[in-house]
Amino acid sequence: MPIKEDAQRLRLLSDDLTSKAHAWLTRLSSWLDETNRMAAVILGYSAGHGAVTAVLGAARDRLDELDQALTQSARTLSDAADHHDRKNEGVTDAKSPPATPGAAEFGHARSTNYRKTFFDAHPHLKGQVVVHHAVERQAAQIYPDAGLTDEEIHSLENLRGVPKGEANNLVHLSRLRKAWNAFYDENIIATKQDLLDFATKMDDEHGTQFRPPVR
Repeated sequence: MPIKEDAQRLRLLSDDLTSKAHAWLTRLSSWLDETNRMAAVILGYSAGHGAVTAVLGAARDRLDELDQALTQSARTLSDAADHHDRKNEGVTDAKSPPATPGAAEFGHARSTNYRKTFFDAHPHLKGQVVVHHAVERQAAQIYPDAGLTDEEIHSLENLRGVPKGEANNLVHLSRLRKAWNAFYDENIIATKQDLLDFATKMDDEHGTQFRPPVR
């Protein structure tokens, strides 16, 4: 089969996996929510309900991990399609060095409604997380010469889900806030890559707490 057709089939597989995974995860997440609601009605807010809530919470954590694995699988298929496209064009991977694994990056958002962008991609996390920008929105005003665009800032690749509650207060409102404030104080001038590099550092330090995790 021609390389170009292989690339098209891989890309279709990636798109199909993404759409079906999101649909399935959404249904399962809704089922968990309904199960928790019904348990509260039957058991009341008793110790028994607390035990059920804990188990369902653990199941939701596994959903996050599955979401990450499926997203990575779809990305791997897409990368394989890109590789086949380059082979078809006679370009070898050796001519373009790979990006740093796990490095923060920008995409291209179709809308500035970043919450919708995030929850469209991770619908089962709706109501569970606060959406955080890896490279903060205010960076565009602080460093106008960095050339940041709304499409980049609000792209899915630049969004992180921080669990609501104590985790959000600790990670989003405290540690990340202090770290970025220190970065702004120490860097009068910063390039787009400088900002991405610092976002990567934050992902390295806190990425396991994001939902879905980025580390």
